[in-house]
Amino acid sequence: MILNSLQFIKAGRMDQDQRAKFLQFLNEKWKDQTCEVCKNGTWTISGDSVTPVILKSGGMTLGGMAYPQTMVSCLTCGNTKFFNTVITGFYKREEKKKEENKENQEGQNAK
Repeated sequence: MILNSLQFIKAGRMDQDQRAKFLQFLNEKWKDQTCEVCKNGTWTISGDSVTPVILKSGGMTLGGMAYPQTMVSCLTCGNTKFFNTVITGFYKREEKKKEENKENQEGQNAK
């Protein structure tokens, strides 16, 4: 499969086990891994979850509800795909709550 040659961004939050599971998920679900733009098939997975900015009338919304995604980009042309990490099972809502609680505690300790 094409994705077996993926290179990973090591600075991200995804650990080796999560990357392996996400790679397995992609190989099971993504049947034609050829880039539709340049016809190459070498992709990289971002180690961080990303989220699109929510646009509403009057401007952008920062903070609040988010749609976490895992970003996969073609190494040849930069074509980028986003996989919803909640739907794919790689982002658990409980983990987000733990992260928020930890950030809140760190913020209170800094005062």
